[in-house]
Order: sequence, then C-alpha cells, then structure tokens
Amino acid sequence: MMSVNQSLNQLTEALWTPMEGALRLADALAPLSKSELTAIRSLNKLSGLSSLKKDDLAARLAELLPPLAADIVNGADEELFGLLKKAATDGWLAESADFGRCGYLMERGMLFRGSVKGRNRWMMPVEIAEAFKKLDLAAAREAVRGNERTIRLVRGLLCYYGVLSLDDLHALLGPHLTAPLTPADLKRLLDEVYLYNEGIQTGEYGYADESALEPEQLAEEQRLRTDIPFRPFSTEELLQAGEWNYIERNASFKAFVRFLETNYALSAEDADGLILECSFNIQLGASPSQLLEFFQEQLEMEDALLIQGFIGHITELHNHTRFWGLKGHTPIEMSGEEGREATTAKTAAGNVIDLATGRKIGRNDPCPCGSGKKFKKCCGG
Repeated sequence: MMSVNQSLNQLTEALWTPMEGALRLADALAPLSKSELTAIRSLNKLSGLSSLKKDDLAARLAELLPPLAADIVNGADEELFGLLKKAATDGWLAESADFGRCGYLMERGMLFRGSVKGRNRWMMPVEIAEAFKKLDLAAAREAVRGNERTIRLVRGLLCYYGVLSLDDLHALLGPHLTAPLTPADLKRLLDEVYLYNEGIQTGEYGYADESALEPEQLAEEQRLRTDIPFRPFSTEELLQAGEWNYIERNASFKAFVRFLETNYALSAEDADGLILECSFNIQLGASPSQLLEFFQEQLEMEDALLIQGFIGHITELHNHTRFWGLKGHTPIEMSGEEGREATTAKTAAGNVIDLATGRKIGRNDPCPCGSGKKFKKCCGG
C-alpha cells in the first residue's frame, strides 16, 4: 500500500510536466483546461474572448500574451524584474525561485511548470522571453526602481496608519514621490503588487498592512476620529518602515529589552522577541493587565518590585506605540507630553497616559494594570 507521503510526492511531481528543449507558448497553453485558460485571460484583462472554445482561446492567448511582457515589467518590483530577466536569458528558473512571484507569473501565462531531465523548473516560453528581450531594459530598470521606492513608501505608510483609502494614500504619498503619480496609476501598481508581493491587503476600504486583522473596522475607527489628523512622517522614516518585518524599536522598546536581559537569563534575541510580541499585542488592543498576564505565562514573576517594573515598562511601551486608530500618533503625543524621556522611573512617578482618554493618569485614578486599586496604591506607589 502506498503511504501518504508517497501519494503527496506523486501528486507534487505530477504538477511538473516532462519537457525537452525550448518551450513554445502554444505548446504550453494547449494542455490547459478551459477554466485555466480563462483564468489567464481574466488576470490579463483580455476582453472579447469569453465565447471562444478551448482550442481557439489557447490560440488567441498565444498571440496576445507576448506583448503583455511590458505590462508585467511596469508593475514589477526589483525582485520580480530580476526573475523575469534571468528567465528570459536562461529560458527557465530553478524550482527553488521565489514561489509567490513565480506563481504570479504562471497565473499571467509567463511561466509554466516543467521537468527537464528530472529537474523541476519554471519554464519561460520562447515568445515571452523574446518579447522581454526587445524591451528597452534601461527604461525598464528605471521604472522598476521607481516602483520599488513607491512600494516601500506605501508599506511604510501602512505600517504607521494600518489602513488607508486610495485617496488618503495618494495624498499622503505625494510629497515623498520623485515623480508625480495619478491615483489610477497608483491603484494599478498596488493591485498588481498585491498579487505577487506579501505586505499589503486590499478591499473596499482601500489598502491595509498585512497584519491588520479587521481593516474595515479600523478604517471606520479612523473615519470617526475627525479630530485627529494623520501624523506626518519624513521620507526617510517611511522608507525605513517599508522594510520587511520592520518594527519601531524606540527608547521604551529598548529599555524593556534591557530590563528582561538584566532580570532574566535571556539572550538579547529572545528578549527582543518577547517585546516584539508584546508590541504586536499592544497594536491589536491588548490591555496592560493582559500584557502582564502574557509575561507571567512566559516568565517567573514572584517579586512585587519585579512586577511593578513590568507594569512600568508595559505602560511606557503602550504610551509610546504608534496606534493605527490614532492615525500614527502615540498616546504620549496625543497628551502633549511627547518630549519627555521614556523611563520606568518617570512612569512610577505617575506619568502614565490613559489610552482611552489620552490624558495623564492621576495618583487617585484606577491603576491601568487592572488591579482595581488606585494608581498610587499600586504601580504608581
């Protein structure tokens, strides 16, 4: 009897069609089903072909797809452009090449799965490769560099704001562009990027950071906060925030990491990872008491002074986190106290901001840790 792993291996290998020599586009399209051909037609926005029978549709796609190589390049980032250039030169890409981007090119009819002498490869049909080689590569590189910069700026904006409508995104992006970009061109680029580049979501709300769990709800929350303008950021800040897996490690973040390293036998990497997870939980709306519970599950916390230290750092990190619902502002900025240093000592003295009201918590107010005690009798004591 065949094992589950053997069955999966056979199924996987069946996706890579044995081939010999160069691949012609007509030969690549002919074995596809009518639904697969229709998917390629739809993704390439080719109209007037829906009534064609399977063989006729395959023949028309073989004629219409090569000229679309220019459109693919116009929406490419640098990594996708590099894959196209290599595939056009060699006629193929290794199976290990970026799966998301290769899958996108396959869905566009630019690459096909093939097996040559037992080696799985992403094959580029000769006609597609020739069309790519005929492009003005110098102009293409310039366009791709512009795309890369725009994409990073957009990811930076979404990192700080969480979600933006197309109009807001276009308005906020404008001052940071080196060349003007219309809303229609921006939408065209981002809708293409969404198909091959993880990092953004899109929907009726516009565009959102990939980690935003409920972008529609977030967009509504921002819409209702008419009293808060979007916080401005410099071009350099946005480009930095647009890097993959960026997290703002501000003074409060770094101080919390040092606190863990000092009080626990944790490496800098492990301590950073815990504060990183804490930051994500803060952005998702976790309360100070929930965050304290999170750390209690991860670490031993028996000493009362140690617990107070955690509360101080949690509150500092809370108050210096850029909230999507606050349109990129931190609670401390909203309170007008943004100039003060983020230190646990000052937190213990009472410089704590209530996230719901944006005001400083008084010593007789309930403690934000959720204990039910007055702040002066708890973490502010």
